[in-house]
Amino acid sequence: MHSPRLSGRRLGVAVLVSLAVTAGVPGAVPAVAATPADAAVLAITAGPLAAPAVAAGPDRGPVAVGTTAEEVPAKFPAAGLLINAGPTGFVTSVPGETQTSYQWTRYSDGATTVFPGRIGVGIGSDIVKTTEGTTTHRLYDMATGADPVLIDTGGPLSSYKFLTTPGSTFAMSATNTTGGTELHLVDNPDGTVRDRTVPGLPSDAVLSSVAVASSDTLVVQYSGTVGGAPSHRLALVDVTSGAITRDRESPVSGVLSALKASDTHLAWVEKPTTGTLAIGVARWDDAPASEPEHIPVGSGTTLAIDLVGDWVTYTTPGGITASAPNPLFPLTARSLKTGETVKVLDHVISSRIGPGDTQAVRGGSLAEGEGLYRVSIGENGAPEAKFLAATGVSTSAEIVSDDVPAVIDLNRSGGTATFHWALNRSSIVSGIELTHVASGRKWTPERYSGTNRTVSWNGTFTNGVAAYNGEYTWRITGTPRNGIGPPAERTGRFTLVNAPAPHDYSDSGTPDVLVRDYQGRLVSYDVRQTFWPVSSAPAPETTQLGNGWQIYDRLVAPGNLGGSPHADVIARDRSGLLWLYPGTGHTLGARVKVGTGWQIYDKIAGGSDLTNDGKPDLLATDKTGGLWLYPATGNVNAPFGARKKIGTGWGVYNQITATGNLGGAPAGDLVALDKDGLWVYYGKGDGTFAPRAKLGLNWSWGAFKSFIGVGDADRDGRNDLLAVGIGGSGYLLSGTGDWRQPFEETSDYTHGLSEGTEVAF
Repeated sequence: MHSPRLSGRRLGVAVLVSLAVTAGVPGAVPAVAATPADAAVLAITAGPLAAPAVAAGPDRGPVAVGTTAEEVPAKFPAAGLLINAGPTGFVTSVPGETQTSYQWTRYSDGATTVFPGRIGVGIGSDIVKTTEGTTTHRLYDMATGADPVLIDTGGPLSSYKFLTTPGSTFAMSATNTTGGTELHLVDNPDGTVRDRTVPGLPSDAVLSSVAVASSDTLVVQYSGTVGGAPSHRLALVDVTSGAITRDRESPVSGVLSALKASDTHLAWVEKPTTGTLAIGVARWDDAPASEPEHIPVGSGTTLAIDLVGDWVTYTTPGGITASAPNPLFPLTARSLKTGETVKVLDHVISSRIGPGDTQAVRGGSLAEGEGLYRVSIGENGAPEAKFLAATGVSTSAEIVSDDVPAVIDLNRSGGTATFHWALNRSSIVSGIELTHVASGRKWTPERYSGTNRTVSWNGTFTNGVAAYNGEYTWRITGTPRNGIGPPAERTGRFTLVNAPAPHDYSDSGTPDVLVRDYQGRLVSYDVRQTFWPVSSAPAPETTQLGNGWQIYDRLVAPGNLGGSPHADVIARDRSGLLWLYPGTGHTLGARVKVGTGWQIYDKIAGGSDLTNDGKPDLLATDKTGGLWLYPATGNVNAPFGARKKIGTGWGVYNQITATGNLGGAPAGDLVALDKDGLWVYYGKGDGTFAPRAKLGLNWSWGAFKSFIGVGDADRDGRNDLLAVGIGGSGYLLSGTGDWRQPFEETSDYTHGLSEGTEVAF
């Protein structure tokens, strides 16, 4: 019943894969011939992922032949699926818009042959099969280019059941006269179809599984009467001789899952009962009653194994697209002699039996990249991976491209800046960080998974404060969710150049509110953060500008008076001296005395260009109700020209506030509060105003301690008005740009300004 042993080659289980291409059917997928085991991936249902059990023996590091993608002439289609890998080439399926195509590619020069229609392959060989009708088959040896071999499975073979194809031979089954099953080998070695019955199986045999172990070997799981007793057994069939070369009782009851065989060993995936995946291993010459070896490798749902020499390889395929790490993603080889383990590849998409004593793997290495590898025994006696065909895609996470503006002006880009990065796979989580170089302040949006990362930056830091002008660095970090390889990183720089704003004391191009508290401290609030806070910073941030400001009884934020890009502050002390504090962007410079005798005025306002010369002017009302205009000069040491009286009767107003342009005309405007409500004076551009107009809003204006012309706070291109309540609450009246109704009916509200606010301006 037994023949001499085969030479020491690896005989892994495989099947002939029949591949269907249907014209006009989108996304046609390969049809797999009816066999008990698939050479690719066999799934075993188990519990959640967990760390693997420690294998016995020492571990080695990754082993791979140092070949780069540029040095590999054959290209593996990026979207292709591995069907087969032979000695000189490989077969892939490539999805198309209307159908799937199949092609054979030669390793040595990358030459490709495309097959239309239905094909099959002999696993581990260079045989490609086409079928005409249902019974006429042509077998092409792609390595030699010889004329195809014809096999007709009609006529006397029509009652046979096709099983699989080792090399150029069909393995088929037929029912014998006693009701048992015979195993037949059908080929055409010399121009005539030959049908051989494999001897040595019991007459009542039931074939549970027949699968390719190599291009010229089959492994058979069968049951039948042996020695007068029923038995479940395993047999190794040499296709060339047609004889059984190994036969033994099965080491376990039932069909072995994902069975692999060499001339010395059997290996299979044990179905987990406790959530732990394990590999079962036995030898052909073990005593029937001996217990097989059980090798626990970890927890999971899928395990693919193979035999390469005296090593068993194992992996959980699909790691490259996984959303969480798994210690079983790498292709690991374990010595069946010593228990030593070797990491061969970083992940596996699919594997097939290769030619001879090898394994073909579609997977990836962090060193070489994605593609097709051949796993074989290297010079050091351990499995190593040789790069055969490259996809041109890196296994490591990569930032493929970036599109970040070098200069950003949010006033010109609608208030947002758009950044775009491309990554090499969707399972990468990208984190973005923008950092203001001078201050170190950052903006970090939420992390995101995907190949295309587009973010819109609204010009704030993470806590909602308006971002400062100046140089920024950007950094994108792509972290593989699957844990395969280190994070990828790319950096760059850009410059933020928002135009100066009249009420900007942070060099951000957006307005701030200045507040003096009852202790004399002067602080600034960012208007954007105060009115539109973010969840990460519920309390508004303040910037300290100085102490001792209680010596002043009038404070004004007039915009830029001294000719610099930054807004200044005007302060009057109780002796009537007028001081200018030049703005530096984030602080105030040393004060400069710019006037005396200002105690005659009870109200001072600044920030509107009333003379249409591009400079903010100053207004003051004296105690007799006269309104005086101080035109700006742009000189920090003498910022105002000679005063000019432009009105009388202004003693009726409790407050006056310069607002900039509200009504759409070029000149700046003014609002004034009396006992009857809030009035608007529209500037004519010659230093005078048009007749006043009462605001139609039905508000209790007397409940506010101050009004501030903050400029464009909501970034819609129109100036707004901030009303500050007695307790520090604020209401932002959004400008409309329409002189008939300069503010919206509703307003944004904030508790943000301190209850300790004495003066807000």
